[in-house]
Amino acid sequence: MTEKIRVMLVDDHSLCRSGLKELLEHRGGMLVVATTGDPNQVVPLIREHDPQLMVLDLRLAQTDGLSVLRMIRADGHDVPVVILTMSDSEDDMSAALRAGVKGYLLKDMDPEEVIDAIGRAARGEMVVASAMMLKFAQILQTGPKGSAMGDLVATLTERERQVLDHVASGQ
Repeated sequence: MTEKIRVMLVDDHSLCRSGLKELLEHRGGMLVVATTGDPNQVVPLIREHDPQLMVLDLRLAQTDGLSVLRMIRADGHDVPVVILTMSDSEDDMSAALRAGVKGYLLKDMDPEEVIDAIGRAARGEMVVASAMMLKFAQILQTGPKGSAMGDLVATLTERERQVLDHVASGQ
């Protein structure tokens, strides 16, 4: 018997967390070890449960998913992260890919596709929603929109990006 993939879910909508948990455990054969909608609980839950993969919403009520990802990395955790979002924006996907996510999935995907993609991401594959493949190819071919700025931002250290995020938010 193979060990179940341990997954953590981060989404500020309780219904989405519950539905995805049921889907992954009952139809995907995975084990959801933690769920939360509170970004402040993410790092402590990772420490406690050591998930093999995190499924993270891009838009949370208190913050955004990429800020949560930066918190996780700053605390020294390298858990692979798959974004599951409603946003089909090329800019959002580009930012997520630059932040080092293992996948970018859309909430309107077929449930079986989501299960399959999350399983593949847990095995180390990069996964992208089929509806986003054209945008993904565009990013790979030409770089993000405004690529001169994208190239500049890509050269920043993690700390420089944190400072830039604070400046951009008026802090």
